Amino acid sequence: MNAHDVLRTRRPGITLLACALGNLLFTTLTVSAASTYLFDNLRTIGSRLDVGDPSLSGSNGFGQIIDGPKDIAVGRLNGDALPDIAVANRDGTVTVYFAIGGGQFGPPTHLRTGGGELRGLALADFTGDGLCDIAVGAPYDGKVFIFTNQGPGTFRAGQSLTAWWGARDLAAGDFDGDGRIDLVVAGTTNGVAHYRNVGGTFTLMTNLVNFG
Repeated sequence: MNAHDVLRTRRPGITLLACALGNLLFTTLTVSAASTYLFDNLRTIGSRLDVGDPSLSGSNGFGQIIDGPKDIAVGRLNGDALPDIAVANRDGTVTVYFAIGGGQFGPPTHLRTGGGELRGLALADFTGDGLCDIAVGAPYDGKVFIFTNQGPGTFRAGQSLTAWWGARDLAAGDFDGDGRIDLVVAGTTNGVAHYRNVGGTFTLMTNLVNFG
């Protein structure tokens, strides 16, 4: 695309100007009062996968919306060769979609933490049984929740790690070389903490306070 390329939608009032200059890409969107046209076009890209547990209230006592996604991760969660999707939600649940092939997904599975808004996800085999488990951070509860994979698409609530207020980002890896997958957790008010995996349960190993 050169600097004179202009793409126009068939909807009035929307102009997309893409101008590539070296390594710099400028994108200008001009939307008229009929801005809903833009969202109508976006909806045609593909089907929307609903998240959040529909059996839970979608708002709190103040009328604020408390459903919707906050993080997403991909992994083989039911043991087949297809990558599945896990979504951390504002309502304290993790929504899992199992791929069924052809770009399609089966009905959602909702995993409840019993806590508040969730953020970072880490998918890894924490128990050493060859199945991919789920860890998710709950920053406003100061916890990390673990769901252990029980085989073909089922999960059990496992250990709940005490972290700190603001712990929201997770990563997994064998950081001490013992063959078990550990967790590192990061977030405001503390820094980074390494939780060592000891036979499927986690203990705080290193706390890097004021990391930066």
